[in-house]
Amino acid sequence: MKLQEVFESLALGELSDSSYVEMNGYELSKNQLPKIINALNQGLTLIHTQLPLRHNQVILKVTEGIGTYYLDKRYAESNKDSSSVGRYILDTPDNPFKEDVLNILGVFSLEGHQYPLNDQYAIGSLFTPDYNSIAIPMVMWMNHNPPYNVVDKLVVLYQANHEKIPLNEPLNSQFEIKLNPIYLNILYAYVAHLVYLHIGSDQAVNQSNQYFTKFNTLIQTAKEQGIGVITQTGINIKPILRGYL
Repeated sequence: MKLQEVFESLALGELSDSSYVEMNGYELSKNQLPKIINALNQGLTLIHTQLPLRHNQVILKVTEGIGTYYLDKRYAESNKDSSSVGRYILDTPDNPFKEDVLNILGVFSLEGHQYPLNDQYAIGSLFTPDYNSIAIPMVMWMNHNPPYNVVDKLVVLYQANHEKIPLNEPLNSQFEIKLNPIYLNILYAYVAHLVYLHIGSDQAVNQSNQYFTKFNTLIQTAKEQGIGVITQTGINIKPILRGYL
C-alpha cells in the first residue's frame, strides 16, 4: 500500500475530526505530516515487535581481535562513509544492510550449523549482550579444535522491523508500506492514539485511550489468528552468500 493511501485513510477515518485535517477538508495538513509519519514509524515498529511479520539475515566477517559485533550500518561494507577498519557486515550497494534489527533469532555457520545462544553451559555458545550485537567468547579463538571451530563468517538471522518512512515524504508519497492489509487497522489505531494523546485536551486524551484499547484488542486478535506471522526460523543462506564463500 502506498503512503499516500495511508494518509487518505487516516484523514477520512481516525483523524477526520482532529486538527491534523484541514477544516472541511479531506487531506491531512501538510504542516502536520512529519508528526504523522513519526507516529506511523512508531506504530510499524511496535507491530513488528509484537508480531513476527518479517525476518532478515546478514553475513558477518569474523576477525580475530573483535569480540563483539554490532548489527549497525556503521559497520556495513556498503557504508563508504565509515572507515574500512571494522566494516564486517558483508552487504552490497544493491542490497544494503538497513539497520532493521529488532531481535536476534539465531546464528549459523555458512554450512548451516546453528550455534547455541546465551547458554553459558553449552559448548561453543555465542552471546547477545544487546538486541543488535553478537559476542564471541575468547575461548573460540584459543582452541581451534572442534567444537570450537574458528570460522571467518557467520550468518545472523533476526526479527526485522519495517523500513523507516522518511519524515519529509509528501502527501502524494509513493513510499511502499509493506504491511498485510488486515493489519492496517492496527496501525491506524496506534497512530490515532498517539495523535490524540499529543493534542492533550480532556476529550482528545479520552479518544486516545479508546484507540489504545482498540489497538491492544486488535493486536491480541492478530496474535491468536496468526495471519501473516512467521512461525518458523529456518534458514536458507544461499540467497545472501553472493560469492562470500
